[in-house]
Amino acid sequence: MRDSASEAGGWPGEALVFEIWGDYGCFRRFYTTRSPLTFPVPPRPTIAGIVGGILGVPKSDVAKVFDPERARLAVAMVKPVKIAHFGLNWLETKGQVLSVGLVEARTQINAEFLKQPRFRIYVMLRDQSRQRELSQMVRDHRSVYTPCLGISELLADFAWLGDWSARPAGQSVVNVTSVLPVASVVWPMEGQGVEFENRKRYDKKRVPRLMDENRVVLEWQDVLAETSGQTIRAQVADGWQIGDDYVVWL
Repeated sequence: MRDSASEAGGWPGEALVFEIWGDYGCFRRFYTTRSPLTFPVPPRPTIAGIVGGILGVPKSDVAKVFDPERARLAVAMVKPVKIAHFGLNWLETKGQVLSVGLVEARTQINAEFLKQPRFRIYVMLRDQSRQRELSQMVRDHRSVYTPCLGISELLADFAWLGDWSARPAGQSVVNVTSVLPVASVVWPMEGQGVEFENRKRYDKKRVPRLMDENRVVLEWQDVLAETSGQTIRAQVADGWQIGDDYVVWL
C-alpha cells in the first residue's frame, strides 16, 4: 500500500475497483410489497453483501464487518438505467398443505427489474490484509458465494479493474462519478450545491444506509444518481479521488 495512508486518515492509500453486471437486477424499495419496484442502484447494505459474499463472510456478520468505521463503499452506474416489468407467480405456502396437482393461494404480481445493469464498485477496508485478500479473489474471478444483483435468482458476473490510488479530495467542485449522498453536498449559501446540467437524468431516492444482522434498517440516506451513466457536477465536502474518478462514500 502507498504511503498516502497517513493522508487518508489511517485508511489504505488504494481502493479496490471492480465492475459487476447481470441480465437483470432488483433492489426492492422498502415501501413496495405487492408490486415490487427497484432502486436504480444497489444501496450500501447490498454492496456490503456482495463484497461479503465474495469473501465468504456469513450473512450474520456482514453488518459488523462492513460498517462505515471498517469499510468505505461507493457505487457508480456504468450503463444507463433500463426498466423491465414481469408478471411473477407467488405461492402462499405458510400454513398450507400442498399435494401433487393441488396448488392453493396463488397470486400474480407485477414486478419491476433493472435490465442489463452494470455497476462499478469501490471498496476501501481498514483491515489491509482483508483488502488484499478481496482484491486477489476479484482479480482471480473467485468468490465463496455466487454474486447476485438483489435476489438470488439474478446471478451476476464481475471483473477486477485494479487497485487504484486513493486520496481525499477535500471540499471541492468536482464531477462525481459515483452515486452522491445528498448530505455530502455543500449547498448555498456556503457552496455551489449541484449543477443540474442539460441532457442528464437525475434521480433522488431515500435508501437504506445501515442494517443490523436481522436486516432491520438502522439508518436511511438520500442519494442522487445520474441514471444515464454520466457524472454529477457538485461541490462536495468529503470527496475522494480514486484513480481518475471522484467518488463519495455511501
